[in-house]
Amino acid sequence: MKPIYQRIFAILLLCLPAVIGIYGWKILRDAVFDLFAGQPVSWLKIGGGSLCLLFALYVIGGFIFYRDKKRNKIDPRLLKNK
Repeated sequence: MKPIYQRIFAILLLCLPAVIGIYGWKILRDAVFDLFAGQPVSWLKIGGGSLCLLFALYVIGGFIFYRDKKRNKIDPRLLKNK
């Protein structure tokens, strides 16, 4: 069994992309609300929020794919042929 501090570190490492994704979602939401309020479109906010959100989805999705691949739960057509 792994020591408890390694498990806590792994959970914290997974929480970091989630926090970045939540922040990206907040930026995108604020940009949409600003647009509805009649303010000009802030492309920097939209781009930054999208980048944060997509980064978080990429990291968390990659982690889930890697974990499922290790446990043989991935459909064979999604795996690369060696």
